[in-house]
Amino acid sequence: MNNDKRPPLTRATPVNDFLDYYWLKEELIDFCARHGLKTSGGKIEITGRIAHFLQTGRPPVEQARSRASSYSADDQPLVVMMDAPITKNYNSGERVRGFFKSVIGPHFHFTVGLMKFCKDNPTKTFRDAVQYWQDEYNRKSDKSYQPEIAPQFEYNQYIRDFMTDNPGASLKEAIWHWKQKRSARGDNKYSRDDLAYNSSDTNE
Repeated sequence: MNNDKRPPLTRATPVNDFLDYYWLKEELIDFCARHGLKTSGGKIEITGRIAHFLQTGRPPVEQARSRASSYSADDQPLVVMMDAPITKNYNSGERVRGFFKSVIGPHFHFTVGLMKFCKDNPTKTFRDAVQYWQDEYNRKSDKSYQPEIAPQFEYNQYIRDFMTDNPGASLKEAIWHWKQKRSARGDNKYSRDDLAYNSSDTNE
């Protein structure tokens, strides 16, 4: 792990330095607010926005889509039935919830995975969505199942990987190593090299 200290995030920060270090979402939003950039969106989206700004000196062009100019068949009312396409007009409302419960059973509940599946696969059918939910439900019934962690949740991924590789370690030790990792240049993925750092003082 490189010991370089993280530089402050300013308009003059080289884009490579910015991308080489870990930043809290709150820090990214604060930078955007101070420099007239949009503050909405997920961490990955905001990071890309700042990187573009640092590289070009200009905010990225992010125009809102005009509903009138983008009208398509996907804007038609959502038809909810087994062989109907999900469409880009999908939403996880009460009507859709009622449909899934009628097909799957009262134990149905929306999951992050199902909602992402429906948003990412507008041409698939609700039958495919039902199958996805049932497959996911069966996977979760396996005690060894671990849900996928989205890329923006680097802390969660690091802690999981650290604890898996060091079953005798405490959560306090894992968090200590994470703090060292995030403050250094480079990626924020767990590595056995991280253990070279002395974690005897975990009160920091």
